Amino acid sequence: MRALVMLLCLLAGLKIWTQDHLYRTATADALIKAYRARAIDACEKGGAATATTVLPSSPLAAGTWTEPAAVKLVIGRPDVDVHIWDIDNPLWETRFKHPHLVLSGGGSDLVCAYGVVAGLATVSRL
Repeated sequence: MRALVMLLCLLAGLKIWTQDHLYRTATADALIKAYRARAIDACEKGGAATATTVLPSSPLAAGTWTEPAAVKLVIGRPDVDVHIWDIDNPLWETRFKHPHLVLSGGGSDLVCAYGVVAGLATVSRL
């Protein structure tokens, strides 16, 4: 009887993990599909709507984002200097809550993080 209960607990845990994994994967795929073109456009433009640390007109950044090597969804931006307990900081949600699409440039060490909520792109080196 104990083995049956352990088996049922294991199956329940596996079911919960599978549902969570499928939900997160589908959500990430949908957000990437919906915002990929905007992210590429924001990373290519540079302009006034973008906060950049590497100038988009530099030879390293030119044409890097039209066909990015990899696009992944990340929740929060680790480069924002905010501690988890500093919840009154206006950048707390940017650091820990907002989704960002991270585009990796093919053949270069440049990375562009596009904030889905703010609509801003930040280009930086790895």
